[in-house]
Amino acid sequence: MSKAAREISEGLGRTTAPPDVDIYNPAFDVTPGALVTAIITENGVVRAPYVEGLRAAVAGNCPAAMPVAAPEAAGDLTRGIRDGRGTLGKLANDPTAANALAASLMNVQRMTDQINAGQGSLGKLVNDDAFANSLNKATASIQEITAKLNRGEGTAGKLMNDQALYNKLDAVTGRFDELLTKLNAGEGTAGQLLKDKQLYENMNGTVAELRTLLTAIQKDPKKYLNVRISVF
Repeated sequence: MSKAAREISEGLGRTTAPPDVDIYNPAFDVTPGALVTAIITENGVVRAPYVEGLRAAVAGNCPAAMPVAAPEAAGDLTRGIRDGRGTLGKLANDPTAANALAASLMNVQRMTDQINAGQGSLGKLVNDDAFANSLNKATASIQEITAKLNRGEGTAGKLMNDQALYNKLDAVTGRFDELLTKLNAGEGTAGQLLKDKQLYENMNGTVAELRTLLTAIQKDPKKYLNVRISVF
């Protein structure tokens, strides 16, 4: 019994073999007889000669049908679990580990129920079309902004793509840093005003006196302004 040859010649929807090639596609995998050392049945393991052994296994009264013995590895696994080794051993012998696993499973179930009920952001994404559409629009907007930046649109886009503009801005930033350094060092008039307290107080006093003089002039301008006009 064999299956369709197209499963081999047209795997995954693509032609993978010439159209005139002979294909053998058995319905079941066939193991060469030389590689078979025993046949496992419900009544035991049957070894060669298989005809007599299978008959005895069906009848259940022939020594050829040998009972299945647990492999040594299975015995080691069973002893390990019984002794509390490994994860399975801890779960079988340590109530704390078993309770922790049960609590974790309950939390997973609770989260699943909340998502199915539309609770939380993930639940809204799964159940609320409006929320999902809003998130899709936000994502689309971010993608659009990213595309504009990559195309060099806008100030930020020009900074990313226009080397000349970047160099100018870098130069301006450098000069501004230099100015701040000079101010902090007390250089120039502005720097001295920041660093020299006496100069600041003197200038502040001068400004106060000037304000007082202007106020007095406004109150009695004739006292300070004597203007004579002669007409010839």
